[in-house]
Amino acid sequence: MKRILHFCFMALISNVILAYDVDVDGIFYNLFPETMTAEVAPKSDDQPAERLYKGNMTIPDTMYCNATAYRVVGVGPSAFVNCEDLLHIELPKGLQYVADKAFMNCTKLQHIILPDSVVRVGEKAFFNCQQLTALMLPDTIFEIGNEAFAKCYKLTSLAIPKNVCKIGINAFCDCNLSLVAVHPDNKVYCSRRNCDAIIERESQTLIVGSINTRIPDSVATIGYGAFAYCTGPENLFIPRCVTKIEDNAFYGCNYMKSLKLSSTLQSIGAQAFANCTDIKEISCRAEVPPVCGENAFKNVNKKAQLSVPIQSIEAYKNADGWRDFEEIVALPTKATKK
Repeated sequence: MKRILHFCFMALISNVILAYDVDVDGIFYNLFPETMTAEVAPKSDDQPAERLYKGNMTIPDTMYCNATAYRVVGVGPSAFVNCEDLLHIELPKGLQYVADKAFMNCTKLQHIILPDSVVRVGEKAFFNCQQLTALMLPDTIFEIGNEAFAKCYKLTSLAIPKNVCKIGINAFCDCNLSLVAVHPDNKVYCSRRNCDAIIERESQTLIVGSINTRIPDSVATIGYGAFAYCTGPENLFIPRCVTKIEDNAFYGCNYMKSLKLSSTLQSIGAQAFANCTDIKEISCRAEVPPVCGENAFKNVNKKAQLSVPIQSIEAYKNADGWRDFEEIVALPTKATKK
């Protein structure tokens, strides 16, 4: 086996600064001699990895350099970024982390099994892995970074293990989730009453929704991007418990036909319903128009009928975010009493 050691702080070959320490059997690694560990790395800054990693791959549990063994504990930042022809990869048993953008834009990657040793998946680690159909998160995992699995369009189900204590913003945005569950022993998140959503316990914020989400009565806030690009439900009802809808909460939900907002709603964040282009009717029972952030209803059809309490029609006609609707009418009497 040919093993050639390249130290990135020394190597300068044809004006190419290498982004790895060693090349073993066509896989590039950074070495950490103090812990006798290694992480998979991209080859260089100007010769990206898409030319190198294709088809089916296996990363060994241990790699050797100059007859010295190093445990492979990580997939480093951008290690496989843009490897569009990577189909399947077997990760080492002792893997501890998948770093930021490690598999970003691996558009043909179909399956990934994270070993029962991984504790962290970094930001955009699997961003835009369009063919990824199945995801098994191990019980060892603690953290899932921002947009870690965003734009994994074929990902339909999600199970959050009991030890996960941090889920980043838009971690599962623009997937096609229909089944979402959280382990009942998780202390930070829950999916109470089989609601097909992830709820942060302390803040009562729904942070990840799905096509089949039923918003529980105890939820106070719909979180940032919680339903962004979701293909359902067509008819959305926000229950009385919800007082706040954060930025981008329902951004791009262009399958939504109708929207019913409760009397307790106080604020709607920036672009919360932006690009929900197919909404035909909106009702809001709040007597005081909820405060709208910038472009809260951007590209929503302003000819959609907006129904509000009869005594509040003028207030809505003068309120930012609401005044743009051309037809503001009174709610039916029974609706205003609810």
